[in-house]
Amino acid sequence: MVAHADQVRGTAQEAAPTVVTGRRRRFQPGGVLVIAILAIASIIWLIPIAWAIATSLKPDAETTATPVSWTASTVTFDAYKKILDRGDILRWYFNSALVSTVVTGLTILLGSMAAFAFSRVRFRGRGMLFALIAAGLICPSRR
Repeated sequence: MVAHADQVRGTAQEAAPTVVTGRRRRFQPGGVLVIAILAIASIIWLIPIAWAIATSLKPDAETTATPVSWTASTVTFDAYKKILDRGDILRWYFNSALVSTVVTGLTILLGSMAAFAFSRVRFRGRGMLFALIAAGLICPSRR
């Protein structure tokens, strides 16, 4: 016979956490509202990307024509051909990848060393210095 965890008292099984599987999570009214707001925000975020793609497929004369239109009279890949013919795009991609990799690696290295020091050493002005470093990581520099 199988006993439930609440029926067994004073044994080692009482301390073990029970894992409930197979239950579906129910959405609460606030959760549905949050999901709806996030869905609307994601659509708003995607509109400029869709506009950039639609504009890149238009002929040059139609990119600045008024009234503005999402669709082109003819779809053309001339903009892509021009950028690939220049031959610089792979160099630009490599430069961007190199700079972002080096900056990310240095940020992680220095940030982890600072985090270790902040977790182990207590000193005056520690909170202010931590806030300054966090603000420097959060706010990018202007270049």
